[in-house]
Amino acid sequence: MPDSCPNYLAKMLPSLNPAEAAELVPSVGALKALGLEDNSQFTAALYLMEMLKATTEAELDMHMNQGKGFAEGLSCAKQISSSMCVSLCDLFDEAAQRGRLRIAA
Repeated sequence: MPDSCPNYLAKMLPSLNPAEAAELVPSVGALKALGLEDNSQFTAALYLMEMLKATTEAELDMHMNQGKGFAEGLSCAKQISSSMCVSLCDLFDEAAQRGRLRIAA
C-alpha cells in the first residue's frame, strides 16, 4: 500500500482482492489529484468501492449515477467548482468503464 494512501483507503483496501485493488488504483490517484476535502473524498471513494463490488451493469450504473449525483450536489452547494464537478463525474465514468470490462469478462 503506498505511503500516500489516505487513511480511509488504508482501512478499505484490506477487504479487496488483488484484482479489485488493481482496478481501484487509477480512481484513487485521480480522486487524490482532485484535491477534494477529506470528507468529500471519503464519500466519493465509497461510491467507487460500491462500483467495484457491482456484479451487474445495472448495479454498476446505479452506483456511478449516485456518485455523479454526489458530485452535482457538491457543485450546487458551491463546495467544488463546475470544472471540478466535471472532473469528478469523469472519474466515475472511467471507473464504470473499467467495471463494465470486468463484468463482461
